[in-house]
Amino acid sequence: MGDARWPTDLDHDFRKHFTEYGKFTAKVLQDFKELDKEANDLQQANNRLKTENDQLQRQLQGPPSWRNIFTETSDKEVHGVAVSVDSKVAASVNWAGTLTLLDLEAAACGSTNTCRNFKLPGGLYAVAFSKTSPEILGVTSADHNIYLYDHITGEHKDTFSLQSGVADAHKDECNGLDFHSTQSVMCTASDDMRCLVWDFKERKVLRQLDHPCEVYGCTFFQTETPMQFNVATCAKQTIRVYDMRTSKVVKELPKQHSDDIIGLDFSAANGFLASGSDDGKIILWDHRKWRDFKTIDTRKCEGFAGENNVKRVRFSPDGSQLAAGTDSSCVLVYDRLNEQTVSPAKSRATLGPDPEPACMFDVAWAGEQPGSEMLVSGAHDMTTRIWMH
Repeated sequence: MGDARWPTDLDHDFRKHFTEYGKFTAKVLQDFKELDKEANDLQQANNRLKTENDQLQRQLQGPPSWRNIFTETSDKEVHGVAVSVDSKVAASVNWAGTLTLLDLEAAACGSTNTCRNFKLPGGLYAVAFSKTSPEILGVTSADHNIYLYDHITGEHKDTFSLQSGVADAHKDECNGLDFHSTQSVMCTASDDMRCLVWDFKERKVLRQLDHPCEVYGCTFFQTETPMQFNVATCAKQTIRVYDMRTSKVVKELPKQHSDDIIGLDFSAANGFLASGSDDGKIILWDHRKWRDFKTIDTRKCEGFAGENNVKRVRFSPDGSQLAAGTDSSCVLVYDRLNEQTVSPAKSRATLGPDPEPACMFDVAWAGEQPGSEMLVSGAHDMTTRIWMH
């Protein structure tokens, strides 16, 4: 058999077409790359437009709206409110010595049979639920005493006072309290110029934190060690941070408030300590640098005409929002707290106001998921109210 060879002209045509096919394929691939890039650019532009549209929609809609879904009226001014760890029960205390327990789930469903009332001696200033023993709640009183109750059974568990045989107990009105997140420990603030750290199971004072004047509030730094041993207190215009192991002052924060500090709360979720004062300001303090991160002057916000005092303040469970009681018949709710440039007026939601001026003295959050929270407020118009988005 002879050699099988391509004819010269056919070989030439094949090589020519193969070369042209390679050029065509390369051009198609390049065109696809350019189209893919254009598609990505269009997608990014679309995302930017969507973000701008969402921002414009939020500006048009204003801050999140809250509605009052339940109101309980008592016989005296309500000074304190709190919510249980599981967000099922709210507690309020008033100046007539009444402790009221509210079933939040029933209230959210519109039920009116939601309340249990207990009578205690003296005017009551504050209430809080234990985090390590969730059935326990504590109440502070003008009669110098601290009362512990089992909110499930309604049983009075203990009284911490000099009269009940507790050495070094408070000798004047008790204004506030907080429970530690991991230990059977609570702290209490009093007009006797002391904050006491207690082992509430052993019924004894562990530490005495002395001050030069009345102490209005206290809160634990609910965070990782070693900060978990710190207690922040507010007395007049001064905030001090103590190490509860040694009773020593770790830091006295700069005096940025010009009137009494009433509210104090710490969020482990965002690392901020918040203070609320009768000067109308809310200050967020960064505990990692011991400096003020942001100051919100509520008197400069729309609708206050230069007049407003801030009372107690509370962070939401995830630390993204802050609620503040005021003497202007409303609760202020701020969000986007981590944004240094956020405008407080635009990020504020207003609960209320009431037809008659009243001091919304205390607030508490219920619910874990952002957007599904409830708020509980206690006011000097003798009401405890539950608010929902």
